Amino acid sequence: MVFRWLLSLILLLTLHSAAAGEVDRLHQRVSDWTRALGGWLDARLAGEPWPAAENRTRLKLGVRLRVGRLSPLKTDPLIDLRLHLPRLQRKFNLIIQQETPAEAAPAERSGIDRTVQPQGQAQGTFVGLRLGRGDSRFQRTLSNVSAGLVFRGITPGVAIDWRQRDRYPLGRGWVRTDFQRLRWENFTGLYGTLGWDFDLAPSPTELRRLSVSLDGYLEREEIVLNLGAGDTWLLPGNVALGLRLRGSWSNQPCYELVRWGPVLRYSRPLWRPWLLLTLSPELRFDRDYGYRTDPLVTLRLEAVFNR
Repeated sequence: MVFRWLLSLILLLTLHSAAAGEVDRLHQRVSDWTRALGGWLDARLAGEPWPAAENRTRLKLGVRLRVGRLSPLKTDPLIDLRLHLPRLQRKFNLIIQQETPAEAAPAERSGIDRTVQPQGQAQGTFVGLRLGRGDSRFQRTLSNVSAGLVFRGITPGVAIDWRQRDRYPLGRGWVRTDFQRLRWENFTGLYGTLGWDFDLAPSPTELRRLSVSLDGYLEREEIVLNLGAGDTWLLPGNVALGLRLRGSWSNQPCYELVRWGPVLRYSRPLWRPWLLLTLSPELRFDRDYGYRTDPLVTLRLEAVFNR
């Protein structure tokens, strides 16, 4: 009996090692393809005959699963391709960005770099160009403007986006970040964001943030006020733990609280250093559900290629 258990254990460990080796080889092949894609695009678009030896293009593939007591079950694919085109960037930048779902956790939606899916619209993907940052003031201004196509489903549209971010040190270790954004697209019309983040890092492994932002939607004549406060800790083993409280108020159909609640965010590598698991349990109190308690859990699993 003991010999049979030992034999089964050895067989299980052998199968696990073989599967792990095959997964690592597949990951390496996709990473090599990602690196080659970035180098090839950089050379071709810049008019160079040969790609550079190294390229830091990064690809993320994953899935987001959200389930709640009142909210419906929802699954979204995650695709994030960050092209590194150093030769091309002397002229312009190529941007490919997928929107964060409108119902995503507050921690996923925060930041001017996040493009959040507008309410009532299908999740979109933006493909566009931004002029490379030059020496003149005119070129530096244009480098904040991107223009291109936005795809909602299979229907393409046109979008123009302007973003500006400035950081200012404050007293006693605080740093203020001002950000503004204006975006127009034929699906949603004109909307914009004006906001401020106040950050304090009391230690190298902790970040505290207070945030306030105003979102305006011209077509709907709606203004949304967002307030948030949170703390993030970096723990041993590449583990990140965050706690955030956020609330949103809207003037449509009348001035009232739309949604509020706390969210906990836990991230760590899973099985492999390039495979990231993020678990975000939260309590949400939503106007659409009569402010009843809606416990939700969002699970994200992402594989990073060519880290």
